[in-house]
Amino acid sequence: MEQSLDEISIADAYLEGVITDDDLLAESGENFGALVVACGEMAARLVDAYGGTRLYVPCRLDPGGQLAQALGEQSAQTLIDLCEREDVGVPRLMSLRRTIRNQKIVALRETGAAPAKLALHFNLTERQIHSIVRQHRIQAKA
Repeated sequence: MEQSLDEISIADAYLEGVITDDDLLAESGENFGALVVACGEMAARLVDAYGGTRLYVPCRLDPGGQLAQALGEQSAQTLIDLCEREDVGVPRLMSLRRTIRNQKIVALRETGAAPAKLALHFNLTERQIHSIVRQHRIQAKA
């Protein structure tokens, strides 16, 4: 039941308000940033579904197709409207995933979760868990 960085959902964090459009923009680069500006939720879903790849955007929506299933029909249509017949480079946003993971670790630790349990869940060492929590405390004081 461990959770790797790749399993941390950018879209869930976006919908929960853990990250914002500004966070996505800061990490995504100019080309992908245009999609973030157009629709942050769609961009977050794109990262979860296609991060690390180049995605060809078709000219028409296939309601039963992979794009519609991954993004939802409305978001898929928005992407098609913006990028029809283009290859879109979709970033993985690993540093943002790491930030989200660390926020989860700190929150769980503050509710009393044991470092050993957190280490197993997030596939880290106890030492890394302590370091993440310590860094958070230092940043909170600054």
